[in-house]
Amino acid sequence: MAVRDVWFTVLGPVRAWTGDREVDLGAPQARALLALLLAHGGQAVSLARLVDAMWGEDPPRTAVNAIHRNVGLLRRMIEPELPARHPGGWLVRAAGGYRLDVDGESLDLLRFRRLVRQARQPGSPDPVGLYRRALRLWDGAGGDGIDAQVRGDAVFTRLDQELSTVAREAADTALAFGAAGELADVVELVAGRAPFDEPLHARLIRLLSAAGQRARALGAYQALRVRLDEELGISPGPEVVAAHRTALQLEPVRSLPGRARGLRSVRLLSYGSNGCRFSVL
Repeated sequence: MAVRDVWFTVLGPVRAWTGDREVDLGAPQARALLALLLAHGGQAVSLARLVDAMWGEDPPRTAVNAIHRNVGLLRRMIEPELPARHPGGWLVRAAGGYRLDVDGESLDLLRFRRLVRQARQPGSPDPVGLYRRALRLWDGAGGDGIDAQVRGDAVFTRLDQELSTVAREAADTALAFGAAGELADVVELVAGRAPFDEPLHARLIRLLSAAGQRARALGAYQALRVRLDEELGISPGPEVVAAHRTALQLEPVRSLPGRARGLRSVRLLSYGSNGCRFSVL
């Protein structure tokens, strides 16, 4: 691992710092290449994969040379004192392509994943706080601002899906622990970037309702209902309707029916696409 004090972000705009100085990443093509490597979280990306992501089905003959040239530019931007032709300590050759030698101390994506793993641990002392710290690392869609061809690559689609999944898990955990107010604001930001994710918006409505913010909960439902109708021609599904009914009735939101008040501790048993399972201790 390189020893220089470097920090990269891909959970939003693609940026890099060395110490307190932000790095000028240069031309859009170099920034897009960096975004792809960052989005793979330290894994090697082959030249063929990079060419396909950056140019699609009709790459120019100079595509591979352009990647090598931009790798050299990025190396010198990140490590300006690097000797000529030296590979440096960050952007290295691997598996017929390149990878960035990053970890949770140098890349926001890997720090996000580390915090989520800690939040998911059974008996975690502060899962809601860990989820909040993780979600606050996002400053927009993954790779925000890069070329649309590259931003449309599957790796960025998976990042967006990962964010929504974690936000739903976080909301379930906050509701189970009676801590809706601690996560309502960050989940609202995530939901704003996933305008048609009904399971996530249903959880946002429940969080706002449980936090005593009935007007905001009803407003979130109304905005979603109008958006679904005008853009997709559909009505909200059962999960959203149930969350809306809860907000209307001002019922306490209980992820653990009958035991939500006065419970001493909650243990996360499992998580997945259908939500989280907890046990009361």
